Amino acid sequence: MNDDEKSVLSATRPVRWKRLVWGGVLLLFCYAGSYAVNTWGGGYWDRLERDGKDRYGFGLSMPTALLWQPRFGYWTPFSSDAIGLFFSPLIRLDRRFVHGTHYATDAGFEAWMNSRAVDEWHPLFRGRLLEMRGRNGGDDGGNEVK
Repeated sequence: MNDDEKSVLSATRPVRWKRLVWGGVLLLFCYAGSYAVNTWGGGYWDRLERDGKDRYGFGLSMPTALLWQPRFGYWTPFSSDAIGLFFSPLIRLDRRFVHGTHYATDAGFEAWMNSRAVDEWHPLFRGRLLEMRGRNGGDDGGNEVK
């Protein structure tokens, strides 16, 4: 390889790396942006799940966690669907910093659960929640039933 060929190759390498970096930044931006839209439409899942915090005496985890789920996709440490698996790193961050997990074993859990507005629950469960709150004469939390 002569000097001219080496200079051409070394001149194109920084451009190639720059494109790769910008392409990666764009992909991360699209990934995070699509999750932000997805979580905006999500809510707390109306089923208690296992996440490993509370355990039976013989070691297996208990289903005591009320978890936030994005609108599309489902992820827990022990089960998921394809979309949930794809977004699992962001779901973990979301639950840690924005939509915390609540446990049935916590003091005040029932009061917290009844004080949540209907739009804080996952869309799959909102109809059933409205029906239950309507039968009970309101939402039991001082929030207007919409």
